[in-house]
Amino acid sequence: MSGPADIPPIFDLPSLEERQEPDYTTCPFCTMQMAPNLPVCPHCHSRNPAVREFRELLVEPERFPAVKAFFRRNWQAVALGAAIALAFLVAAIVYYGWAGHRLVVVGNPSFHMKVDYKIEDGMLILDGTIRNLGEDVPDLSLKSIRVTATFELEGGRKRIESVFPRSRDRGEGSLLRGETGTFRFTVPEKEVEEATLSSEVIDLTCGQPSQRCENPPVARTRKKSR
Repeated sequence: MSGPADIPPIFDLPSLEERQEPDYTTCPFCTMQMAPNLPVCPHCHSRNPAVREFRELLVEPERFPAVKAFFRRNWQAVALGAAIALAFLVAAIVYYGWAGHRLVVVGNPSFHMKVDYKIEDGMLILDGTIRNLGEDVPDLSLKSIRVTATFELEGGRKRIESVFPRSRDRGEGSLLRGETGTFRFTVPEKEVEEATLSSEVIDLTCGQPSQRCENPPVARTRKKSR
């Protein structure tokens, strides 16, 4: 019979003893010893690749998932709509661009002026309204309200036109305080590069603004001696 000495040894069996973790490790950058649970080496201040933060293990959530899903399903319709809108915008800028950026209304505290534009049959039409916020300008007076338009034309030329706004109940150039009148300018659209509109009260005796109009001299006669 075989005895205990004849039994072969058994290898690769798991140990029942508690495994001891090493209390140090070697930094892969400076090869100095450090605690294995330190995130940064205390010697060279390099990050320990064996220690990872919990946040790095999380999957970043997708932002705006509903919007992204909508664009993934309808990207062709969105692209077509954007192309149509862009084409319309370019056409509008080419057709109306000069008036949208080069129509200037000179401010006047006595009048509030609004101007709309349109193009018909190659003619630029400026329709405007003006509200009197200053002194009364009645029909029977030596004063009148005037709106002047200065058009910058091709080749550096200028064209100056003046109109007298008219209300429903009064004549041209006459507006009481708080009343609103209308006016219109019509010029060839191809020639105009810029338009500037201004408003003022003129004295009809000299055709100039009231503050620049000199009073006419008073005629004096001598008495005849007897």
